[in-house]
Amino acid sequence: MVTFYFSNYQGLENGGLAGMFWSYIWTFIGFGFIIASLSERASIAPTDGGQYHWVSEFCSPRYQKFLSYITGWMSVLELQSGTASGPFLTGTIIQGLISVRNPDYDPKGWQGTLLLFLMVLV
Repeated sequence: MVTFYFSNYQGLENGGLAGMFWSYIWTFIGFGFIIASLSERASIAPTDGGQYHWVSEFCSPRYQKFLSYITGWMSVLELQSGTASGPFLTGTIIQGLISVRNPDYDPKGWQGTLLLFLMVLV
């Protein structure tokens, strides 16, 4: 029960349970409209290309190539950073747990890096 209050403190403080409930409902409805509009666009020209294809499809002809190129590279960078963030967060959590268990432990940056590499290998 403590985790519920701690993780939802802002919502409970500002709107209470009713505010959190209605915010969830309105967000659910709003995302429904977004999903409906995206599915309508996807049904026009189904493709397996990805974001770069949609940028090229709906962008003005003048900027199609440049923005598709940028979008493709942003997707690559997102994939790389997403792949790196999982092991980094796991290694940081392990380092935090060691720090909680042993109060004399002084976490160093290089130890976090080694834990990151260990998580990548696992």
